[in-house]
Amino acid sequence: MALEWNNDACVGVVMASAGYPGSYKTGLPITGLDKVDEKILVFHAGTKLDDSQVHTDGGRVLTLTATGKNMAEARARVYNNLPRIHFDGCHYRKDIAAREVN
Repeated sequence: MALEWNNDACVGVVMASAGYPGSYKTGLPITGLDKVDEKILVFHAGTKLDDSQVHTDGGRVLTLTATGKNMAEARARVYNNLPRIHFDGCHYRKDIAAREVN
């Protein structure tokens, strides 16, 4: 397989369970994975598939990544898509790449 290089900027944001990094619930249904833009990459870390439904199964549940011509564009894309995914207690940092944009 040939490797291709891309000069676009990339921003990734972790979606975590309530209580992470300490104690947190698992087995919570995750909705909206089918609602993210086509070019958004969703990395599953703390998830589990049960009967065609994705559930939480860890503290760091998902990481959403987006690319753009610059950091501002990549950041805007990823933060535009984060609210489309939901599980009870979901939280994520709001400041990822903010320093690079300002």
